[in-house]
Amino acid sequence: MIYNSNIWKTSDLCKACSPHIDSLEEMKMCWEIKITLKKVRILFYFGRWTEAEKIYHKILAWAYVLKNKCFIAEIKTESAKLLSRKGFHKKALSLFEEAYKLYKNLDETRGFSDTLAHMGIVYEHQCNYKKAMECFERKLKIDEEVGDKQGSSITVGNMGAVYDHQGNHTRAIGCYNRQLKISEELNDKFNLSIVLGNLGIVYKDKGNYKKALGYYEKSLRIARMLGYKRGIAIIVGNMGVIYLDEGNYSKALECYQKQLDICEELGDREGISYGFGNMGLVYYEEGEYHRAMGCYKKTLSISEELGDKRSVSFAMGNMGDIYKKLKDYAKAEDCYDRAIVIQRELHLRFNLCQHLYLKANLCFTVQRLEEAESLNNEALQIAEKVKRDDTIFECKVLKVKIEHQGGRVSEHQSTRTSDYQKSDTVKQLKNMLLKCKKDSEVATLHYELFKMTGKKTHKTSALTLYRKLYKKSPAIHYKERIEELKENLI
Repeated sequence: MIYNSNIWKTSDLCKACSPHIDSLEEMKMCWEIKITLKKVRILFYFGRWTEAEKIYHKILAWAYVLKNKCFIAEIKTESAKLLSRKGFHKKALSLFEEAYKLYKNLDETRGFSDTLAHMGIVYEHQCNYKKAMECFERKLKIDEEVGDKQGSSITVGNMGAVYDHQGNHTRAIGCYNRQLKISEELNDKFNLSIVLGNLGIVYKDKGNYKKALGYYEKSLRIARMLGYKRGIAIIVGNMGVIYLDEGNYSKALECYQKQLDICEELGDREGISYGFGNMGLVYYEEGEYHRAMGCYKKTLSISEELGDKRSVSFAMGNMGDIYKKLKDYAKAEDCYDRAIVIQRELHLRFNLCQHLYLKANLCFTVQRLEEAESLNNEALQIAEKVKRDDTIFECKVLKVKIEHQGGRVSEHQSTRTSDYQKSDTVKQLKNMLLKCKKDSEVATLHYELFKMTGKKTHKTSALTLYRKLYKKSPAIHYKERIEELKENLI
């Protein structure tokens, strides 16, 4: 073989890097970018996000030196994924859009198709379901045009997640069953495990815990067979959610401890943060507030270290709940305020409406009624837009309570007017009672009606339902209500 000093120019790598490379130094830079991208994805996976972000900036500068638009688009996409994970959805969307345009100009179908999917996921996190679905529908059309069955399967699964978040469980199950069928045809065990887990989530949301656990167990078997430890941690964590909802706190803690152990073994800092947060929720429901606070503080510390503002806001909200229970209202308000500021910044409307409600409820407790009313109205407006039913119910009840409190006689108000307002608020709660089907909501309404009217029938109904609920799930909230109502029986 005769040595040719220019043979490197014919390598597949250089063709992939750029048709304009004409030096060995530029070829080396191409190699460095490719290898570094693989390394930085591992850093991202293990939660070393700050380190990963710095490296992305470094190799993006190299890509600009090479004037390699394909590399620039790829690095922008990876940077955007990291920003999205940290909760910076607006910045992430901007980078995804830049990458999409570059791929489109390069006629890189796979590139702009995948970018569409990532944009859809960001819109979904922002509760902008219309825009999310538009992205996924465009992605699905491309997948089908190029005959990418695996891509179609994943996209249909993403559409299923949007339907589930909107409360359209029937359409969500339809999408997941379609994804399940394609994954079985392709013998795609990895995505088969994921879709089975997603079906479990839908049935959990529908309240069919037995069926949900069945899907989780199928998903878990495949994940174990594949040795997919991160997947195992996620599934075990989801099983813990069901046990928590059922009031089986020992089983929930067992699941969350397994989740935590696997994430610590993998060095998955984000997963460790979630594990501690989940354990905190169990301790909170058991009334072990100091142990719960310890878990939330660990979650907060890791989330701040990662720059994960989304998780920081959740930890602050959870800590606010504990301070409110301990009647440290100043600290509770500070925590809620910090959560609200972050969630406004990141456009996390699904969570924002709940924390606005929680602060409104706190303001009501300390008799700052005008502020409570303003916050509660905003919370209700957002909750209705994102279709968060639990918060909608809570806001409507609080709205009536604020009106009832506001109905106290002032120096400028007649007793007749005040009595009329109070009568109207009672009527509003009774109308809500006629439409309610959930035992927990019916119990709440009877409890509030008893507080407003003092009527024994409402007290008895509330006490009976709270005892029933506590037997099913021994949450501290039910226990506290039972004790309060029993005292009033004496």
